[in-house]
Order: sequence, then structure tokens, then C-alpha cells
Amino acid sequence: MDEVKVDGGGIALMARTVTREAACPDCDAVSGRVHDGYRRRLADLPAAGQEVVIDLLVRR
Repeated sequence: MDEVKVDGGGIALMARTVTREAACPDCDAVSGRVHDGYRRRLADLPAAGQEVVIDLLVRR
């Protein structure tokens, strides 16, 4: 978890992966090299009546 922002409109949680290595889903080889990255925004159910958004920075 990198950051949590709370304002009148809702709650935003910012997170990213922290693993150093991962296995390729195609060949199962382990690599520590970051090939690419992208953001995913996930909406969750309201908490205490406020909108909740989860903002993930995902590596490939």
C-alpha cells in the first residue's frame, strides 16, 4: 500500500506490486526484469457511505 487518500467524495487506495521476480504465464521461466506496467482502477463497495477506489500499478 503506497497511499490512502480520503476526501469528501470517497476513499482512494494506491498500491503496487513489490515482488522482485515472477514466473512467465506462458513458459514458467522466472524473471526479475520489468517488461511493462499499467494501471488498473477497481471500484469496490462503499465504506461508511463513501465511494472506494483501488488504484493498482501492475508490472508485466
